[in-house]
Amino acid sequence: DVGKGKPCTFKLPSDGFAYGKADRKDSEGAKEVTSSWAYHQQSKTTASKKDFMNMNKVGIAKGAVNAKEQAKVRKEKDMRVSQEPKHKPKKAEVPCDVAYGVMNRPSTPIKDVISNSYGIYAEMELQEKLAKDTQKPAGKTKEIKPTKAYTLMQQKVKNVETKNEKLDNFKMKKFQKVESRVKAQIDKDKKKREDVNE
Repeated sequence: DVGKGKPCTFKLPSDGFAYGKADRKDSEGAKEVTSSWAYHQQSKTTASKKDFMNMNKVGIAKGAVNAKEQAKVRKEKDMRVSQEPKHKPKKAEVPCDVAYGVMNRPSTPIKDVISNSYGIYAEMELQEKLAKDTQKPAGKTKEIKPTKAYTLMQQKVKNVETKNEKLDNFKMKKFQKVESRVKAQIDKDKKKREDVNE
């Protein structure tokens, strides 16, 4: 018993037995569903309710004013609400050769795909479109007039530039005739080079 499982206490079926719930076969298959048409069957009418409105009218016509007299009239004449439909439904006539479902999409012509006829056609269309666009006469370009805001902005920019120039060239009156040493040194170096070259 070493290395073996414990024996089962229940009596089990043979090895080829299949466990589980068996599938119930449907009486109607796909053939019956697609080939036959089941018409709607109207549900059975149940016992209709009492028509109290008409009974009260009849009671008042007969002079039944209190509850006892009304109850007498109702026992004598039991009126019910009619359950018949006001408009009788018409039976739909389905033709025998009718085909149900959505129509299949037409298959793509593989010959045209392999031979690149769609690409050639698209290229021709593009060339025609380009030819039409080039043949069109060039229209006169409208002169765009600047707005008031744009002109004011340009004026402001010019004023700022002129101010900056004035600030760069600013000198005190007593130093206006004096040349800058840096500039003088640059001029001296230039003269020396020219003399050497000569």
